[in-house]
Amino acid sequence: MSPKSWSFHTRRFFRCPGRLRCPVNLIFELREVDEFGVKIVAKHLLNKGSVFRLDSPLLHEITGSAESHLFTVSATWVDEVEGMYAAFAEFDATNENLMASVRRWLSQTH
Repeated sequence: MSPKSWSFHTRRFFRCPGRLRCPVNLIFELREVDEFGVKIVAKHLLNKGSVFRLDSPLLHEITGSAESHLFTVSATWVDEVEGMYAAFAEFDATNENLMASVRRWLSQTH
């Protein structure tokens, strides 16, 4: 195959009727936590700018809440050592209670 020729597999997508809710669950490994967010590693690439909810027992401890919280992906890269994708996801900085809980947890663990 010459460098300028490409092979593509195409799929035809169909619009779902109405407004269906389709949650997608992905498994990530939480590697680091700082005042601004978390570093996660997974087999799945999350594009920069993605907004999603993360839920885990550790995040419940960090945030002081049993609910999931919004995160925004601000950076992505390939972790070549592990052959996985990595991302930095920021906490919802508009949630003052959340940010106070994160700072409190960090001060207690460091």
